[in-house]
Amino acid sequence: MFAEQPLSAMKNIGITLFCLFLVSGAMTQTPSVPTEVYTMFPDGDYDNVTNKKIYSDSSVTTFVIWVKKNVPLHKHISHTEQVIVVEGTAIMQVGENTFPIKAGDMIVVPENIPHRVDVTSTTPLKVISIQAPEFLGDDRIFLE
Repeated sequence: MFAEQPLSAMKNIGITLFCLFLVSGAMTQTPSVPTEVYTMFPDGDYDNVTNKKIYSDSSVTTFVIWVKKNVPLHKHISHTEQVIVVEGTAIMQVGENTFPIKAGDMIVVPENIPHRVDVTSTTPLKVISIQAPEFLGDDRIFLE
């Protein structure tokens, strides 16, 4: 039966089956509700860095992180981190590259790449940090 079908029909069947697989997998996850990160504040006073976990499962963990001064040079052995700047400005180092960051910027930090942040604004740097796979806090290695 399949051998007689044109190649385009076979591709459509494959795409349909793949989409059904994705939808069935997504239906087993607990759905999320919208999170308003722009009006989110830290739970209390903090010296330099604090965070709130927004979501976590075996594939990904998402945090809102506030930084007043800096995040020392470190790397994640088995995580890729995506950082989306919500408020503030800073100088960020990723590997050998150093650059300014501001609200609206997105930075991808591949696993095992050293990175750091030095805040340059008077207000704390506020970012969304998306780490994949799930971040359990055991693969952050400080390098300074």
